[in-house]
Amino acid sequence: VAALTQLRRRCNDLFIGIARATELVPRARAAVVHHVEQEHLLSHASIRETMRSLALLLVSAAALQPPAPRRKHTLLKAEEIEVVDARRQRKQTPAEPPQEITGRKHFIRDIIENDIKEKKHETIITRFPPEPNGYLHLGHAKSICLNFGIAKDYGGRTHLRLDDTNPEKEQQIFADAILEDVRWLVGENDEDPWFEGVRHASDYFDVLYACAKLLVRRGDAYVDSQSAEDMKLRRGSLTSPGENSPYRDRTVDENLQLLEAMRNGDLPAGSAVLRAKIDMASPNLNLRDPALYRVKEATHPRTGDAWRLYPMYDFAHALSDAIEGITHSLCTLEFEDHRPLYDWVVAKCPEVRDDAWVLGCLSKAGGNPEDYRASPETPTPIETEPPLKPPRQIEFSRLNVAHTVMSKRKLAKLVDDRLVNGWDDPRLPTLSGLRRKGVPPAALREYAERVGVSKADAFIESEVLEDCVRDVLDESAARAFGVLRPLPLTVVDWTEADEADEALEAPRHPKKDFGVRPLRFGSDLVIERTDFHDLQAGEPPKGFNRLVEGGRVRLRYAYVVQCNSVERDDNGDVCRLLCSVERDTRAGAKGSGARCKGIIHWLRRDDAVPCIVRLYGNLFKAEKPSGDDNADPQGALEELVEALVERDVVDRAYDEPRSVTQLERNGYFCVDAAGSPAIPPQRLPGAPLVLNRCAPLKDVFGGKKRKSAEKLTQPKKKKEAALDLPADQAAAARLELLVGSVVSSEPVEDSDTLWKCSVDVGEGEPRTIGAALREAYPDGLAGKNVIVLANTKPRNLAGFKSQGMLVCATLDDTTRLVEVDAAPGTRALFNGLPAADPATPNQMNNKKLWPTAQAALS
Repeated sequence: VAALTQLRRRCNDLFIGIARATELVPRARAAVVHHVEQEHLLSHASIRETMRSLALLLVSAAALQPPAPRRKHTLLKAEEIEVVDARRQRKQTPAEPPQEITGRKHFIRDIIENDIKEKKHETIITRFPPEPNGYLHLGHAKSICLNFGIAKDYGGRTHLRLDDTNPEKEQQIFADAILEDVRWLVGENDEDPWFEGVRHASDYFDVLYACAKLLVRRGDAYVDSQSAEDMKLRRGSLTSPGENSPYRDRTVDENLQLLEAMRNGDLPAGSAVLRAKIDMASPNLNLRDPALYRVKEATHPRTGDAWRLYPMYDFAHALSDAIEGITHSLCTLEFEDHRPLYDWVVAKCPEVRDDAWVLGCLSKAGGNPEDYRASPETPTPIETEPPLKPPRQIEFSRLNVAHTVMSKRKLAKLVDDRLVNGWDDPRLPTLSGLRRKGVPPAALREYAERVGVSKADAFIESEVLEDCVRDVLDESAARAFGVLRPLPLTVVDWTEADEADEALEAPRHPKKDFGVRPLRFGSDLVIERTDFHDLQAGEPPKGFNRLVEGGRVRLRYAYVVQCNSVERDDNGDVCRLLCSVERDTRAGAKGSGARCKGIIHWLRRDDAVPCIVRLYGNLFKAEKPSGDDNADPQGALEELVEALVERDVVDRAYDEPRSVTQLERNGYFCVDAAGSPAIPPQRLPGAPLVLNRCAPLKDVFGGKKRKSAEKLTQPKKKKEAALDLPADQAAAARLELLVGSVVSSEPVEDSDTLWKCSVDVGEGEPRTIGAALREAYPDGLAGKNVIVLANTKPRNLAGFKSQGMLVCATLDDTTRLVEVDAAPGTRALFNGLPAADPATPNQMNNKKLWPTAQAALS
């Protein structure tokens, strides 16, 4: 009876989740039967059969319950782990390439398409494994879009797994923020974009600990009692090998006893670590007996105080990927040197790919921990090829954005030092900060596509994101007037009688049918202070067509006014404009076409609503901030407290929280609202309206020109004198050799030797270049950093035009590409030759510079 009661309680908890997701019923049935068969309290065959029948009846009853609506927040509960987390990924459906790939082509897509063609995987499975020790930033957005985008395009799935292996730095608020950010960025129709529930590294703590014990028993790991300083000294350097630890040859039994003492918290933090026994002389520092486990005297957000021993990221990450059946592990280049360690861990622990063993470890998580630790599950020896191969790790360059930092550690310091107002401060590149600033998720997805995926490091200008924001919001943002720095303007000849019949209208969008907004003209108006130039300060700059004393200007959607005189304050500054109206120039009226070069926006003072406008700039003055560069949070924020906007903006702010409006001639502005996007913000009556500028408009007068625009204004260089060099060296000096990153390569059907390559040479759009290197590089050229001869004329090759040549070297009848480590677009020069201006394609062709230069290159 006691056994039956205990099983009913466990089943009731499990079936609450089953009733909400009926697709779990077959797995729940198998798990319950397995649990019944392993129940130590049942020794009598008749009682075991009775409990099996009871379990099947309960599962059947739960399956008949109607499914509840899908939960928006699919965090797995602890009691669901043994059912849901136990080998969920094994049921796979074949993946076929879709008819149309929406994402931009790059070398990772080439690899995946080749794997699908060769039927290496039934389903493409990627993962996004952030650590909940801070908020996600713009660099994570690139990874999210890459992992979820690839899985979606190739009919696969993406797992979201929180790497909660360091309880000293992790908080539940960070975990919740990560889920909100991912859901906001790539979610659709209020559904979670990740497969099934949210996973955690802590879900597999029992499996990971069992793997650690197996490594110790096999002599592949040992407990090291050195101090951190001694281990660092014995580790060696890039030029000298390390030294073995004095504790490296401990016996298996001694290591097991010490490991168990670490597990139980009998050893203090820092007194011992579990290390892999690999090679202290390895040229890869990550293979010099790396740490696998360490003691942390902290309470875990999910497991509480059940553990005092926590796995290192490299150990937990590799095994978690293998347990979940991840096919492609996409990460940034700083993890490239860690790949051999990941492969070593998975190769030494093949049991993680054995369903029965992992299921046993997970099911024991709900049993008696002492029994489990005293007698861990013994895996069945795997003599044949494991059912799944370890994940294939592919590295790409991390995102670097000018004038900011992409490091959670550095961002956390800004927050902790109170240089910014929390993680969602719009000055930060965090996703919550960008969302509060008003950046739409579609703009971030477009941004991830534009910056692309390659192995070459580069700094991206901040204007690239602003361009994406403008492209997205131009179609969806309503228009309105907003005067950020008001200057009063009085129409002296406008009377109350004139106002009686006055009714103006302006479209809410110039192209979309968003309706119209009412405007009222009057005698008391305001305009932008920058739209008036005081002649006492000198002549207006060239091209200034707005208002000056004695000048005329059209008020948008209204009349032409002329400034007759000005009023000045005690300091001599202009404080009011006195103007007259030309009544026959009303916009839209017949005969109102009076010529006037300047058009400015305006507001009627008694109709305008006061608000606070925040303009954001670069957080760091240095283009590439380093550890010594200080942030400039004050310089990155300009707050305008006297701004005025149309009432239409305020009405929409109450109807549409976080609404975005284009204030004409000023930019795109979002209603400020902190907090989760899933919770509508509450605006208190009388509270000031705060607008954050998402992005300025293009070509704002007086704004700083972009680098591309600055180049256009530079004077042309004088014709360079002839080089005083032999003909072959002079020709070589005029070759335009640019570093290029091969984005993709595909074989040409009509040729046995030709690759058709897409190469990024820093020009925005990649070049198409043919390379007869199929024999030398049968696996393709994607991901290689090469040198491109870029100033040749395009030539026809097998149905396409090749826009350059890849530079190769030949030695002993072997042809290889010349590979370099530099950013795309960097010009390569020959030692001993001057940096001459590159020849034009016509000069290259007419003077036969390439054949002439080859004599100097042998």
